[in-house]
Amino acid sequence: MRKGINKLTQKHANRGLVFQLLAVGDADSRIALARRTRLSKMALSNIISEFLERDLVREPGDTVRGTRSNPIALSLSPNAPKILGIMIQRRDCRASVCDFSMRILDSEQRHLPDPFDSDLLTRTLFDITDRLLARHPDILGIGIGSIGPVDIHRGVILNPPDFQGITDLPIRRLFEQRYPLPVALEHHYNCAALTESLYGSGRGFENLLYVGLSSGIGMGVISGGRLSSDNTGLASEFGHVSVNFDGPVCRCGNRGCLEAYASVDAIVREAAALPQVPPDTDFAGLCRFSHVPEVDRLLTQRILRPLSSALCSAVNLLNPDLILLGDEAAALPDDYYRRLEQALSGMILSRDYHRVIVGRPAFSAEFNAAMCAISIIQQVFQGDLPV
Repeated sequence: MRKGINKLTQKHANRGLVFQLLAVGDADSRIALARRTRLSKMALSNIISEFLERDLVREPGDTVRGTRSNPIALSLSPNAPKILGIMIQRRDCRASVCDFSMRILDSEQRHLPDPFDSDLLTRTLFDITDRLLARHPDILGIGIGSIGPVDIHRGVILNPPDFQGITDLPIRRLFEQRYPLPVALEHHYNCAALTESLYGSGRGFENLLYVGLSSGIGMGVISGGRLSSDNTGLASEFGHVSVNFDGPVCRCGNRGCLEAYASVDAIVREAAALPQVPPDTDFAGLCRFSHVPEVDRLLTQRILRPLSSALCSAVNLLNPDLILLGDEAAALPDDYYRRLEQALSGMILSRDYHRVIVGRPAFSAEFNAAMCAISIIQQVFQGDLPV
């Protein structure tokens, strides 16, 4: 049920919208903000005056180039608060401090030993967080992105496969107890999808899928310009869509999951048996051998064929205009993106009426932790967290 909007809620929403337009570069002057927000001149002037007084934005006196009226440029202040993004994966955890324009200012990373437990994981996360907060006292909030499954509403990492048996880790509560800051938990591929939608290759697309390939496979869905979610709090687990009901047993216990075929770990293990591939070659290195017929055959059979099958179902269900194939899959040569798009164009039900683009994300793996800050950034943009 939709809730009514009182004056204070509307005030916060308007401020969040103005701040978003400046942060993502969709407006760079009072005139541009007026066009995009359709706020009254007085309301917009009050918001900008407040932002200027609090040094959230700057109006240095330079004009915006390429415009007839030469409006005065507005930009975020370097003194505006920063956000801490943390990414939890199976082998390491990373943290980055970024600003609201998604510029990375500082980072920490720790590799996790094998084995580790929830206590060691938590201590490691606290260690990198403590270090970054000591160097950056102006942090507004902490956004945590994790492998799934996760319960977003409760802030709990549930039971990720091959994650040292860690289950039901209340990571948001643990962080809230230690730090006097807002904390949000989200599936890390949801974070990537939302970041690309606001700042990256997904700008201008109302409906898109972000598909990430790594040791696992996941998907974030943007529908109608918003991150898709439901009342369960559970993020989607695209890697555990079955593409063969008689296929190999996946680590989740089901058969024929996409992840059992197309995960980076599975492909690297199989590639190790190829005489053309040097020992200990990682996935990025393997992609550099894609001109070798045996390697191309492996990448085609283990990635393109099962992924196109799974994505065909996703497109038939969700009708996206854009699919971004990212994380470690970004190492694939351009030809594989083209071939995947061609395969989908011949498989989807709406093929005669609807073109689906397959493209690269704008943000590389270097930004994985920073993208996890988006759950806090989005709260500011929506007016739920005053900046």
